Amino acid sequence: PEYSQLRKEIKTMEAWRGAKAFSSQKGKLRWPVIPVRIERKFGESEKVGKTRLTHRGVVLRIAEDISDDGKSVRSVYHGRVVFADQLPGYGKMVVIDHGEGHHGVYAGFDTLRIKKDVVVAPRERIGFFRAVRRRPSFVFELLKHGNPLDPALWFAN
Repeated sequence: PEYSQLRKEIKTMEAWRGAKAFSSQKGKLRWPVIPVRIERKFGESEKVGKTRLTHRGVVLRIAEDISDDGKSVRSVYHGRVVFADQLPGYGKMVVIDHGEGHHGVYAGFDTLRIKKDVVVAPRERIGFFRAVRRRPSFVFELLKHGNPLDPALWFAN
């Protein structure tokens, strides 16, 4: 089992080494869940209790019924997981270093499917929403050197 896991990780790392730079993917990426609907836009202000929040990313709502099977959330591009744990205000979240100072922040899962230091491929499962009657939402942020970028500009329509 350990040997096959090591072979899988080496194969993923080799594919990443041959991948194009993250910056070349602007306007070409696929959302972490398909189909998805943007519920809150980048920079949009929202009042939560007595606090006013300005979104550093987008709040995405799963746009299909998941009451039977649940739904996986996937990495948008190659990268290395630099954080995979629970964080107050974000819930269960994953941060992926996509290279060139770009980090994807994926937050609000029911279950994490990935661990810190693992190398991921595009569209690899990183988190999961269990089967529920409502359509869950989650946060996706894109940072460059810690500064927020509008994620919507990076995804193909």
